Amino acid sequence: MARPTQSLLSRELIVRTALDMVRREHQFTVPGLATRLKVHPSSLYHHVPGGRGEIVDLMRKELYAGIDLDRLTDSEIPWEVRLQDWTHSYRLATAGAPWLVPVVVGQPVEDAPTQAIYEALFALLDESGLPESKWMAAATMFDVIVLGSALDASSPVPLWQNVDSEFSRLSGPMAAHDTEERKIDGFAVAVDAAIAWVQGQVEG
Repeated sequence: MARPTQSLLSRELIVRTALDMVRREHQFTVPGLATRLKVHPSSLYHHVPGGRGEIVDLMRKELYAGIDLDRLTDSEIPWEVRLQDWTHSYRLATAGAPWLVPVVVGQPVEDAPTQAIYEALFALLDESGLPESKWMAAATMFDVIVLGSALDASSPVPLWQNVDSEFSRLSGPMAAHDTEERKIDGFAVAVDAAIAWVQGQVEG
């Protein structure tokens, strides 16, 4: 098997190739990745000793590299606004590669950059006054909203096609609103409802 020189093989190349494999094939394996790179699997472990798990961590790090956590810690901005920023930033990053979601959610979060994103979320929930016992439920709720919306970002427009006339609502009033905007509008409604739930738990 032909092998590239050591200088050609790098963590960055491994991650880029793994991302391309997931985009095309919806999954990747270390042997498959080695075949794509024309190297022996042991050569990959020289750069990523943790194997597949470490590669997924690096992919997740690449996915969320653009999220600005500094704004989320600015106490002069109301926590509700910063929580909206958290969800929108997280959704924007994830929606850029919806095909990666099943891979990254199927593995524990062990990379520090992604852990920092969730630490920021828990800090906002703490600041909101939400009881600590409800933080995990709230975090899961926001996670579901973001990941679900990220997957929906790749759905076709219009979504409902060749609708039978007997489904009068789908073929009538809803057809006019089945546009690209429905994706972000639906996400915004869900985020507002989630933040209202947090506020209600605090005020109640």
